[in-house]
Amino acid sequence: MSLEALAQSVAGYFEGLARGVFDGDPASNQNLTVEVLGATLALDTPVMIVITPWTVMGMVFPPDGLLPTGLRIDHRHYPVLANEVDGIGQYHSVLLIPDVSDYRDQSAVRDDAFALLPGLLRAVERRRNEKVGVVDPDRRTLVRGLAGHRDPDTPVNPFGDPDELPLPKPYD
Repeated sequence: MSLEALAQSVAGYFEGLARGVFDGDPASNQNLTVEVLGATLALDTPVMIVITPWTVMGMVFPPDGLLPTGLRIDHRHYPVLANEVDGIGQYHSVLLIPDVSDYRDQSAVRDDAFALLPGLLRAVERRRNEKVGVVDPDRRTLVRGLAGHRDPDTPVNPFGDPDELPLPKPYD
């Protein structure tokens, strides 16, 4: 699917949600409409920002479906959520502006969203450039890694990966 077609599919999906689920909902800002901004590629990965009446999110479509559980965008950590929707496919989302209730018009939220786009692109490019170096882990290591736990025997380098927050050691 082309980048333009993907952006149109995303807009159509969220417009349907806005009409069907969030129309008249108090969590929805009636001054805002669905808008897709800055649809572009970060290396091999389509990235766009979606304004909705309930939030502003970055959407990332890695071709291999892989993205870490967090991104550092302009010195701030953002959790990354994975989802799959018919007509759009698998994507990862980052809530860039979780609460849009105070915005009075579309242009103000658009300006704030556009300001976040360069940082989102840099974060995705940085993470897509990295190579995953796990070779044949045992089952426990694999499951713990997928759940986001670090190996308690491996010290955490405080100057290491800036996109991952250090997790507390699990209780054994």
